[in-house]
Amino acid sequence: MNIFITGASGFIGQHLCRHLVSLGHSVTALHRSTTVSDNTPLPESESTNPNQASSSITLPDISDITAFHLKEIDVVIHLAGIAHRPGAAKSEYHRVNVEGTQTLLEACIEAGVKRLIYLSSIKAIAERSTLPLKTSIAPAPEDDYGISRLAAERLLVTSTKLEIAIVRVPLVYGKGVKGNFRSLVKLVASGVPLPFLSIQNKRSYLGIGNLCDFLACCVALEKLPTHIFHLSDGASVSLAGLVRSLYDVMGKKSRSFWVPQTIVVLLGSILLGRRRALKLFGDLELDVLATTKHTGWVPPYSLHQGLAEMFSQSPTADGRE
Repeated sequence: MNIFITGASGFIGQHLCRHLVSLGHSVTALHRSTTVSDNTPLPESESTNPNQASSSITLPDISDITAFHLKEIDVVIHLAGIAHRPGAAKSEYHRVNVEGTQTLLEACIEAGVKRLIYLSSIKAIAERSTLPLKTSIAPAPEDDYGISRLAAERLLVTSTKLEIAIVRVPLVYGKGVKGNFRSLVKLVASGVPLPFLSIQNKRSYLGIGNLCDFLACCVALEKLPTHIFHLSDGASVSLAGLVRSLYDVMGKKSRSFWVPQTIVVLLGSILLGRRRALKLFGDLELDVLATTKHTGWVPPYSLHQGLAEMFSQSPTADGRE
C-alpha cells in the first residue's frame, strides 16, 4: 500500500512511519521545511529522516500540498497541525488545522486517493466528563485548538468523494513524548514525594503502540465508510494509578502519599493554574466500545506494557493531546 503521512517529523509521525514500513507499506513522509537564521529553507538533502520512511518530501506549509504530491497514493494519514502553541492566534489555528485540512482534502480528491485518515483529539468534543464520551455526544470544545479540530472534522465528514476515518484520541504517550506527560514522568523520576494517592479520577490514555496498530488497521480494512472512532488503551486510569505504574516500570519504590483530594486540587490550581489542574485531576474518558464493534480492533498493549516500552532500550521504539 502506498501511504502518505503529513506531520511525519512529530512524535506520532516518527513512530507511525517506522511501524507502517515494518509492515511492508511504502510510506512517503511529509516534512515542513526547516530553516536557518536568515529564514532560508534548508535543501531537502540537508534535512533528516528520523522516521526511516520509504521516501520524503519537504514543503513550507500544509497549504502548499497539491495533487501532484499525492500521485499514486492509496491512503493519506493526516497528522499535521498546530496543537497547544503558546501565543498562537485563533486565526492561525484555523489556517493550519482547518484550511490546511481543506487543502489536503481537495488534493486527495483530485489525485484519486482512496482513503483519508484524520487524527483528531478528544479536545474537539470536551475538556472534562463524568461519563465516557461516545461519538454521538454534542461537541463542546473550550479553546481555539479544540474548536479548530472540530471544524476540520465537520468539513471532512461532508465529503462523499473518498473514505474518511476520523480518529479522536486522548493524551498519547510513548518514547519521545513531550508536554505534560513528559513533565509528570520527570517528576516521578525525581524521587520527590507526591501527594496523589487520593486522586482517584478517571482518564483515558493511549500508548503510541496502540495508536500505530489502530491506524495500520484503518489502512488495511478493505472498506472503511466515513466514520468517527474513539481510541484509548481501554480501561481508564486514575492519576494515583498512573503514578503507581510509572514507579513500577521505572523500578522505583513508590513515594506517593495521601492528602485529602480537596487540598491537592486546591494546591494544584494555585501552582499550575485551573486549566492545567483540571487536566491532571479531572475526569475525561472516551467510550471505545463502538470502535471495537465497527472494526474488530482491540488494544494489543495494556497501559503497563505501553509504559514499559516507553522506558525500554529498543532501538525501534524511539521517537497529542
